Amino acid sequence: MNVLIAMTREQCRRDKEFVIYNYIASQIKVTPEKMRTDLKEKFGLEFTEKEVEALWKISDQKNVDIVLIYIYTGFRLMELLDMTCDQVNLEEQYFKGGSKSDSGKNRIVPIHPRIMPFVKKRLEKSNEYFLENDEGSKFKKWDFYEEWKVVIAYITKKKKTPHEARHTFETFLDNAGGNRKCIDMLMGHKSKDIGNRVYNHKTVKQLRETILLLK
Repeated sequence: MNVLIAMTREQCRRDKEFVIYNYIASQIKVTPEKMRTDLKEKFGLEFTEKEVEALWKISDQKNVDIVLIYIYTGFRLMELLDMTCDQVNLEEQYFKGGSKSDSGKNRIVPIHPRIMPFVKKRLEKSNEYFLENDEGSKFKKWDFYEEWKVVIAYITKKKKTPHEARHTFETFLDNAGGNRKCIDMLMGHKSKDIGNRVYNHKTVKQLRETILLLK
């Protein structure tokens, strides 16, 4: 069983966890709930509320703000690393970015009030990219991972990645009763409701209301 869990690790990084859990569980005769519990015990999956609170308590430490920004925006790793300063609209208080699919590209993610101070501070010292290293340059992916691991070590011995931060964003919003269509739009997922994916004032207001469900 441990081997099967390890083999599905990379698959579970994608946004198809439910299907994978059910399929693997059916093959080894355990319930999807048991599979998810085993994965959480081994890898951690999403951040717990306790772990997020622990990050807030040390938010003045180097780069802790970056982890919190990932948790409160749901962006994929490279979506934030590739984001330029002009994609952050402080006046309207939202990010506009994304990648991977038509639903994911150029999506609007309102800035949660709790991370607004971090966003402003990053913009004040950044040159071109929203998130930059100490030299004022764009983070290289693997250098960023090293910085990330230092922060995570402050709060847990379990492995946590930017994907887990993204998963946390979705899980917390879902647990708080967030509108499913709004969550899909924030995540860059193709909503089952294809009626309206156009960003109008009403839509941005609804997205902001959904973001505010995060504590």
